[in-house]
Amino acid sequence: MAILNNFAVSLIARAGFTNAAHVRRSFDARPQHALDLLKTG
Repeated sequence: MAILNNFAVSLIARAGFTNAAHVRRSFDARPQHALDLLKTG
């Protein structure tokens, strides 16, 4: 689980977001946005 968490945090940081907690809640509400980040990340 820690590996997946670190992976998510890394993707969020590389995408230029500064507030990881807010972004993760946003992705929870909009999973398509998270998938789009994976495709481009």
